[in-house]
Amino acid sequence: MVESFIYENLKTVAEIAPGTRLALYEPEVRLYVAKLVNGEAAEKYRRIRELDSPALPKILTVAETADGYEVVREYLSGESLAKVLVREKTLPEERAAKYLGGILDGLMALHGEGLVHRDVNPNNVIRTSDGQARLIDFGIVRSFSPPHSSDA
Repeated sequence: MVESFIYENLKTVAEIAPGTRLALYEPEVRLYVAKLVNGEAAEKYRRIRELDSPALPKILTVAETADGYEVVREYLSGESLAKVLVREKTLPEERAAKYLGGILDGLMALHGEGLVHRDVNPNNVIRTSDGQARLIDFGIVRSFSPPHSSDA
């Protein structure tokens, strides 16, 4: 399987946070983010992996490790919306609407799969180098199934 070959050939570049690393796949000089998660979260990441939304990062694989599971997703070049807002204070309406559209596209993709993000905030939105807003950080995603009014 291609994903396992890539996973086995990732080289750690830096630790971003405890359990999260920036990794390089050298043959393609491509960066990925690899994050340790538990079994419940791994299952949700597998579901997110099946989604095809430009508003969400591509999940390459969910690999079983000695420490649990490691989710490998594409690295998004850009900065958090929180940093943009600190620097710029306010956004022109057109740009704010564009970012909101990206966030809503990501949420619609998740909700279509029966998932609730539960942590939408400016730190979990990346404004990519091409000016798009992409939703990240699925660590506390929960499942729901209509007509229930709460998540599981």
